Amino acid sequence: MASTLLIQCKSLSKSYTLHPLFTAITLGFFEGERMGLIGPNGSGKSTLLKILAGLETPDAGEITRKRDTRLVYLPQADQLDPDKTLEQSLLDAIGNPAEASALIRETIRQMEFERTDRLVGTLSGGERTRLQLCLLMLSGVNCLLLDEPTNHLDIDSMEVLESALESYDGTVIVISHDRYLLDRIPDRILEVRDGQAFSSPGGYDDWLEARGRVPA
Repeated sequence: MASTLLIQCKSLSKSYTLHPLFTAITLGFFEGERMGLIGPNGSGKSTLLKILAGLETPDAGEITRKRDTRLVYLPQADQLDPDKTLEQSLLDAIGNPAEASALIRETIRQMEFERTDRLVGTLSGGERTRLQLCLLMLSGVNCLLLDEPTNHLDIDSMEVLESALESYDGTVIVISHDRYLLDRIPDRILEVRDGQAFSSPGGYDDWLEARGRVPA
């Protein structure tokens, strides 16, 4: 695992009205690591991810980021332009025409799109998610914050998305209930429960064994 800290959180606390989500969480996220963020519904997973993204502020504590950190939060809803073609969308993300041709060919191959002239508005939900993730990767971000990226995807789209994440060399922090993704992508699991965060090396099955449970 990489040893350079990308994001450092110190004594983070967050509550909504009388409901405390977590208290005094201190943890670090490293360059190039892949973390699976798990926990019961309502435990604060999505709130923590939004705090990391700068979309919400903690009640207490602080966050420091490495100077060159470029992070993007991918919620379940997308903001793609339905009137652009795949090629136009990819060109916008790449930003350098001299590099565009080879990158577009490789991207189309990796994400399993058959035509570059299709309008974004004609894509299925799974294809839109794949395209959005692809655009984020091409934009040069070095940290992806993903909230349930495989929700509502068919099996083929899930496989393509997971393969793309495997080839991405930046930091990935992903909330998911998809056990296969949590075993395939993360090298660390962070469980948020009872107001605290518990870190465990490895994937989901490793986390189960650490908790004294037997993988199915």
